[in-house]
Amino acid sequence: MPVYSGSGDETALLSGDGIRFPRLTTTERNALSSVVEGTIIYNDTENRLEFYDNNGDWAEVNKTALSATGGTKSVASGKTVHVFTSPGTFSVTAGSYDSAEVMVVAGGGSGGGGRHSGGGGAGAIRFVNNQSLSPGNYSVTVGAGGATSPSPGGTRNPGNNSVFGSITAAAGGGGGSHPGNDAGLPGGSGGGECHSNAGAGTGTGNGGGSNDSASPSNGWGNDGGDRSARAGAGGGGGAGSSGGNGSGPETGHGIGGNGGAGLQYTLDGNSYYYAGGGGGASDPDGCNHQGTGGNGGNGGGGGGGVCANPATAGSGGPGRNNGANGGSSRNVPTADAGGGAAGANTGGGGGGAAGWSSTGNGTGGAGGSGIVMVAYPTSA
Repeated sequence: MPVYSGSGDETALLSGDGIRFPRLTTTERNALSSVVEGTIIYNDTENRLEFYDNNGDWAEVNKTALSATGGTKSVASGKTVHVFTSPGTFSVTAGSYDSAEVMVVAGGGSGGGGRHSGGGGAGAIRFVNNQSLSPGNYSVTVGAGGATSPSPGGTRNPGNNSVFGSITAAAGGGGGSHPGNDAGLPGGSGGGECHSNAGAGTGTGNGGGSNDSASPSNGWGNDGGDRSARAGAGGGGGAGSSGGNGSGPETGHGIGGNGGAGLQYTLDGNSYYYAGGGGGASDPDGCNHQGTGGNGGNGGGGGGGVCANPATAGSGGPGRNNGANGGSSRNVPTADAGGGAAGANTGGGGGGAAGWSSTGNGTGGAGGSGIVMVAYPTSA
């Protein structure tokens, strides 16, 4: 007698020899609509019996439950989530699952140190939603952000890669630093240009990412922004958009470019942004004109410093941990016109430093460290 019916070879029969469940390939199974919780099929592709659970997933019947350790473990919205804010090991001790979510965010680049400096580029975001997990150990690397760039100038520190198993997210590039290295460095997202037409850093990640979206193999990332004369440095690129260009004349209102926006990911039950670019510095002529530092991008980017009169420093961008505001000054940039540090575990870029040759230099804000998350249904 039939106990289930549908299209194709989808009829379960009860006979003296037992129950024969409908045989479907994975493609045929995924094409089903309005599936009722508790429906059972035999997956002819995977050679296993599966049922449709209350999370809307197909789960293997009598499967050993997935058990894993590593990072900070919690449950959110029906998922078990492991969050790594420092290096470690993710260990599957029992069971398996073939559609886990994994997010890997690399460390962001620092803002340039010295004066007229560009914002740091964010680390790339890698996100997959079809990661296979089986018993064994998976190495986890959480990349550090680029270190604070010292005030003498010329230093622009890239971040460090983050890794989960075979998934690698590329570090963010440091922002251009004057005097000495005006070009932004390439990276997952590139650093902003400063002072001269030396070029913004190129993002090795792909642009066009959206919130909670699966990434290509090179991750999400964008280019840094360009400078405007010496008055406004470019912002660092973010995972969601390119760094903003600096603007304004050298003898007028100089404006640092805003850091590129990051992207929002919610796999741990929160709605934080990650991988925002750092804001570019503002340095109008002699620090004697109005200046506005670039804001850090959403995703923990640090704000750009400003040496001007009047002076408005760039604000840090919101994120899992917010980026710090940039410093503002007219007379002592070495003390308080540095770029703001990016938020920890956001992968954000640091803010660029401000100053002038006759008054001094500032320090470039440190890039934000990365983060790694692994999530799977609690029922897996």
